[in-house]
Amino acid sequence: MERSLIMCGSGGQGILLGGSLALVAAFCEGKKVTWLPSYGAEKRGGLSYCAVVISDEEIMSPVLSHAECIIGLDTIGFNVYKGSIAPGGAFIVNSSLVKDGRTLSGCKVLELPISDIAKDVGSNRIVNMVSLGIYAAVSKAVKLDSLKTGLEEVMSSRHKDMIAMNIKALDRGFKEGGGK
Repeated sequence: MERSLIMCGSGGQGILLGGSLALVAAFCEGKKVTWLPSYGAEKRGGLSYCAVVISDEEIMSPVLSHAECIIGLDTIGFNVYKGSIAPGGAFIVNSSLVKDGRTLSGCKVLELPISDIAKDVGSNRIVNMVSLGIYAAVSKAVKLDSLKTGLEEVMSSRHKDMIAMNIKALDRGFKEGGGK
């Protein structure tokens, strides 16, 4: 079975780190994966996006026209990718920053205050991890434990001190997404 994810938002929200963590988690589960990042020339504030494809079989292309699940972390990403959700897919909307998530139709919309949840856990810098916890609960494409295990591999050495907070963010997101 092939699963697809688009994470989108602005530079500085950890979009690429989040996508690479989903990739590593799926790989640790023995799945085949692709990761296709895209970002503007700006380091912070410009559109950032990545597509992750997870499959039990060989993946023919990392390019997605429509994704089974989209995580929209801000209005920029939401507006650019709202037409890319597959019929019946799930769109996870950060309602802390995106106010028109209810305008989507033909898909399951989960409006959650992801930025507020991240701040409550400890930092707005972990919005990506909260959203991945939600993704794990909603899609079941990767296991929560695989995401936690993958953190050690994807976190740079200068951010290793944030692993514990990132694990809390994944756990909280999983709970907010309805995971048990």
